[in-house]
Amino acid sequence: MSEQDLQNEIDTFAVRCMNDFEYFSNTCLKIKPKVGGLQPFIFNKAQAYLDKVVNDMIAKYGKVRVIIVKGRQQGLSTWVEARGYWKVCHEPGTKAFILTHEGEATKNLFNMAKRYHDNAPVDIRPIMQKSNQTELVFNEMECEYAIGTAKTGDSGRSQTIQFFHGSEVAYWRAAKEIASGCMEGIPEEPGTESYLESTAAGFGGFFHSMWQNGIFPGEVPHNKWNGYVKVFVPWIWQPEYRREILEGESFERTEEEEKIVRLHGLDNEQLAWRRMKIAKMENDTARFQRDYPLTPEEAFNSAQDNVLISADLVIKARAKGIIGYYQPVGSMILGVDVARFGDDSTSFALRQGRKVFFTSRFNKLDSMEVTSQVIKCLRKYKIDFVAIDGTGGYGAGVIDRLREMGYGSKVIEVGFADRALEDEKYKNKRAEIWVAVRDWLMNGAELPDQDAIQHDLCSLTYKFDSAGEKLQLESKAEMKKRGIKSPDTGDAIALTFARPSLSAAGINGKGESFDPSEFFS
Repeated sequence: MSEQDLQNEIDTFAVRCMNDFEYFSNTCLKIKPKVGGLQPFIFNKAQAYLDKVVNDMIAKYGKVRVIIVKGRQQGLSTWVEARGYWKVCHEPGTKAFILTHEGEATKNLFNMAKRYHDNAPVDIRPIMQKSNQTELVFNEMECEYAIGTAKTGDSGRSQTIQFFHGSEVAYWRAAKEIASGCMEGIPEEPGTESYLESTAAGFGGFFHSMWQNGIFPGEVPHNKWNGYVKVFVPWIWQPEYRREILEGESFERTEEEEKIVRLHGLDNEQLAWRRMKIAKMENDTARFQRDYPLTPEEAFNSAQDNVLISADLVIKARAKGIIGYYQPVGSMILGVDVARFGDDSTSFALRQGRKVFFTSRFNKLDSMEVTSQVIKCLRKYKIDFVAIDGTGGYGAGVIDRLREMGYGSKVIEVGFADRALEDEKYKNKRAEIWVAVRDWLMNGAELPDQDAIQHDLCSLTYKFDSAGEKLQLESKAEMKKRGIKSPDTGDAIALTFARPSLSAAGINGKGESFDPSEFFS
């Protein structure tokens, strides 16, 4: 091969590396696998999925904003670090900044980036001007790769950042302050990229709020969209997360495992691996679900020890709702949780027996507008009763107006703070009817397949009073301190259980046909 041919080949290689991140990673970068040595960085399934999401976002928006709920050791941080190094190698003037939750994690991610640089082909890697424990500076490109630890709100402040990686964001000590400082230094310009990733640390806080306000790939942006696209990868995508069933080994699925198989399609080797990991965690299933979630809801719910309604109950009900498992019978009950203004929503839920047909939220409706919507439902559908929360006076105006218009026989006024029927067990009426929802789900039920419903039902925690006798729910004010929105749809569903005589949930009989698409037409 002539010298010119060799140079042309090098040039072709360099151009492809500049334009194709996956090719650059496969041919130029080395990673340290779980078992010794170095090997080329070939994307696994999770990394390939993230790569596709990012490429789609660039094509659609010209920039990248991604938030990732992750399990352990799926390689997503490895992908993001490689992406940052690729950017500083090929885009002059790029500053990549990586912010982690603790010093050891900071060191690990920086060592990963330095490994990429040290092992990259000489013809590809930029000339380094300075290297220390916190930064790599490349003089010819005027690029910088820097790291920091999220100890205070000043971390990363007063910097202009073209590539940002926030690692284990749920565990940042000053997340909101950092968001208003460091992250505000990311220009809203084409070519900029920001990645927030973390294992879950319960409901509430900055990371959970950012996740809730993001959208999944392909979803239409909602009115509270923060610009971030949500990425979640279940642990079952990892081919190494399985254990061989030994010859002669007796392996019988438990009832819980059968449910997981129906919902998520695991095989016996994956179940065996799951059993082994849970056993190593001292049979702490919640810890396993947090570290190795099957759904984002499972990740967040498992991080909270005292959630009243577990995610698996709601997931099971959503799965039954998809196929129309139950034939509903009994009274058709509309629950209405009335909000005035502010962040809370007025929510409707229609239930008959074992099936919730439909839920809907409205913002900033006055009492007359809520009344109008209730009457529309009463006239259009065979609703037997309307249960309305009268707490705080917001629902009282709706109740009074309905009675004035002759619907008094159908109206059930509920006070969340009122005395429970089983006063010896529950702090108030709200606690009693929420427990009724939980028991209803445990006995088999259908819910619409909607994340918002799951969020509401699974966000509420409980405790017992000082005597250890009466169950009480976390208040809406306490939830807001944790950064959790009021579970208005959950309250609307709970209202349909306001009278025990209306909570019968048989599964036989015809029931009435119902088209939820017409509910608020």
